[in-house]
Amino acid sequence: MSERQWTKAGMLAYIYVAMAGATDEVLSDEEKSTIGKSITEWFPDDPKDVVIDEIVKAHNLFVEDYTQKGVKTVADNVAKLADMCKYNIKPEALKFVLEDLVKIALADNNFHENEKVWINTIAEIFEVDYKV
Repeated sequence: MSERQWTKAGMLAYIYVAMAGATDEVLSDEEKSTIGKSITEWFPDDPKDVVIDEIVKAHNLFVEDYTQKGVKTVADNVAKLADMCKYNIKPEALKFVLEDLVKIALADNNFHENEKVWINTIAEIFEVDYKV
């Protein structure tokens, strides 16, 4: 993962896609739509096509990691990216990332136990008092 160049949009998109897709092995259309809306809301001043490209790139990296290396690699990548976010996103905004993750998890009307675990783990990495 270290050779990858990450933008803030790419970091968030990978975390969001991985949490939605790796936790219950299904990335639903509702989750994809919620991810797209959430990421574009973070970057309202950026051209929408640039943000969408970052989401697609993150999705493709997730699929590559998941299919070739497995869920542990994806989880490790999410932990590293969450740590990077902790230093690249204002501390008061990190709670909004967690709220986005909850919205994404609820989008398919199935708040899977693994999604809760991942969200709580990311909150711990962020050092934010947040539990689902």
